[in-house]
Amino acid sequence: MASEPRERRTGARWRKLFRFSAATASFVAVVMMTALSPTLRAQNTGGEPERLPITIDKPLATSPANSASPAAKPSPRGLRISPRQWFESEPAEEVVVPLTEHDLRQLKTVHASALESTKVVEAQRATDGDSPLLQDPSHEAPKVVDEPLDAAVTSLHSPYRTLFFENDFRYLNHPEVSPAYLSDYMKQMSWGDNWVVDVAGEYRMRIQNEANMRYQDFSHRDDNFMLERTRLYVHARYGETVGIYAEMLDAVSHWENYLPQDVDENRFDMQNLFADALLTSVGDGETWLRVGRQEMLYGSQRLVSPIDWLNTRQTFDGVKGFHRGPTWDVDAFWTHPVDFAQQLGPDHNFNSPNLDRQFYGVYATRKFGDALIDERPGSPQLEKSTYGIDTYYLANTDAVTQLDSHLLGGRAFFHADGWQGDAEAGVQFGRTARGDLAAGFFSGTLLHTFSRTGVFSKAGIGYDWASGDRTPNDGKDGTFQLLYGDFHSYLGYCDLIGRRNIRDLSLQLQTDDTTDEKGDSTFWTIAWHLFQLDSVTDALYNARGVPVRIDPSGSSGSAVGQELDITYRTISSGRSESLVGYSHFYPGSYLRRTTAPTSVHQVDFFYWQWTLRF
Repeated sequence: MASEPRERRTGARWRKLFRFSAATASFVAVVMMTALSPTLRAQNTGGEPERLPITIDKPLATSPANSASPAAKPSPRGLRISPRQWFESEPAEEVVVPLTEHDLRQLKTVHASALESTKVVEAQRATDGDSPLLQDPSHEAPKVVDEPLDAAVTSLHSPYRTLFFENDFRYLNHPEVSPAYLSDYMKQMSWGDNWVVDVAGEYRMRIQNEANMRYQDFSHRDDNFMLERTRLYVHARYGETVGIYAEMLDAVSHWENYLPQDVDENRFDMQNLFADALLTSVGDGETWLRVGRQEMLYGSQRLVSPIDWLNTRQTFDGVKGFHRGPTWDVDAFWTHPVDFAQQLGPDHNFNSPNLDRQFYGVYATRKFGDALIDERPGSPQLEKSTYGIDTYYLANTDAVTQLDSHLLGGRAFFHADGWQGDAEAGVQFGRTARGDLAAGFFSGTLLHTFSRTGVFSKAGIGYDWASGDRTPNDGKDGTFQLLYGDFHSYLGYCDLIGRRNIRDLSLQLQTDDTTDEKGDSTFWTIAWHLFQLDSVTDALYNARGVPVRIDPSGSSGSAVGQELDITYRTISSGRSESLVGYSHFYPGSYLRRTTAPTSVHQVDFFYWQWTLRF
C-alpha cells in the first residue's frame, strides 16, 4: 500500500504537536488555578487561607444581562434520583446557587445563636435547572430577616451544573464576596454597558483497570488505560434578551491495549455552540428560542442525558423553544444527533450531525409545593415537601435502520419527611426493521434518609424494566428502543447491561458522611444489582443497545447475573472531586449457557477519577 504523501504526514505531526501542547497548557493552567487559590484566599483575609466570614447587608448584586438569560434563570426539570445521584452527589444534585432564599431561611435557624444579629435582606432566589430540591415555586418576595450570613457556609455550594451553560456565578457580583479562586476573575466580566461574559471549564482524568469487560461484550479482554477530558467554554449575555454559548471538548485515551471505543476520544471539537433569544416575557414566565449545537437533559436522565460518565458527551444540532415559569416548564425541540467516534482514526474535522437520524419531541414539567435546598453533606437541610409531574412525547427516527419510534410517557417525583422517590413509565410505538413496534418501560426509586448517628445515612431501592420481544419473527417488535439516556447511573457501573429486554432490582446504602471544617466531605456507597431478561427468547443487550448474547429457544433461562458496585467519593468545595470505585459482575446461568465454558469469566472493574472545575 502506498505511503501517505509527505505533506499529509507533516500536517498530521503538526496537528498532534498542537493538540499535545494545548492539552498540556490546559492541564498546567488548571493546576496553577488550584495551587494559587489558597494564596488568593490568604490575600483576601490578610493571613491564613481561611474563608472570610461576611455579613450581607444588601441584596445580591446581579447585572441585568445576567438576570434573565436561560442559563442564569434555569428552571427545575424534576427530581433526578438515579442510583448514583442518590448518594454520590453527581453534578445534577450537588449544585446550588450560593445565597439562595432557602439558604438564608435555614441559616436564620441554624446560626442565630452563633452569630451577631444584623439586618439581612434575603438574596434573590436563583433556581437550579436540574433539581426541584433547589427550587422555590412560591416566588416569595424578598424579606428582611434578623440574622447574618456566614460565607463559610455558602461557600460549600457549587455554581457548577451538569449542563455548563446553566452555571451561575452571580454570587461573585456581591460587594462583600471576594474571589476565592484564581479562575473567579474570569467570571461575570462586563463588556460595555450590556455584555456579561463567563469563561470556565473542567478537567477530568480517569484511570481504568478492566478485567474481562473491554467492549462490554463479556469476552476475555483485559485492558488498562487512562482517559482525559478537558472542557472550556465562553458564555456571553447581552442585556436580558440574547445569549451566546460556545463550549470546546477534548477527549483522549492513553495506553490502551485495544482500540479506543467511540466514546473514548473526540479531539478538540465543539460540544455546544448556540444562541438564545428571548421571545416573550409575561409575569414570572419567559419563553426562549435556542438555535445551534446543544446538549439536552430531561427529568431523571433515563431517556435524555449528556451521559457525563462517558469521556465524550452526547449532543445535538437543532432548534428548541422553551418556556420557564413558576408552575410550568415546557420544551419543544427538533434536532439531529451528533454521532460519537467521528474523530477516531484520521478524521480531524469538526463533528457533523447525522442527517439520517432525527430526535424531536415535547417535554413538560408541572411543579407543586415548596422545594428543598441541596442535600449534599455539609449543606443546610430544610425538610419541606415537594412533588411534581413530567409528561412527554419523544420521537426518534433513523432512515438507515428503518427506525421510527414514538414514546409517550410520564414521571412523578416527591420529597417529604426524609423520603424521596420517583416513578416513570412510557409506551413506545411505531415501526422498526422487524415490524410494528409495541414496547414499554418502567422505572422507580425510593430513598430514605436516616439520622446521622448511625453507620449508614441513606438506604434505597430501585427497579428498572424495559420490554423484550416475546414472539420473534411475527412481524412485530416488542423490544424497547433506546433513546439518549444515562445507562451508567442506573444499570450498574460496569456498563454491561442496557435498557432493553431487562429487569433490574437494585439496593443501595451510603455510609454517614465525614465533613471537615472546610466543608470537604467523604463517604462510601454500596450498590447491588440483580439482572434478569424480560423475554428469554430475545437477546441480552449491552449499555449501548447492541445484542451480545441470544438463545432463540429460550432454554438458557433469564438469570443474567449480579453486580456489586462500591465507591468512595471526596468532594472539596464543589470545585474538586475524587472518586475511587470497584465493581464486580457475577455471571448468571444465562451467560454460562450461551457462552463457551472457557469464555465465561467474572468481571472486575477498578477506577480512579479526579475532576477539577475552574
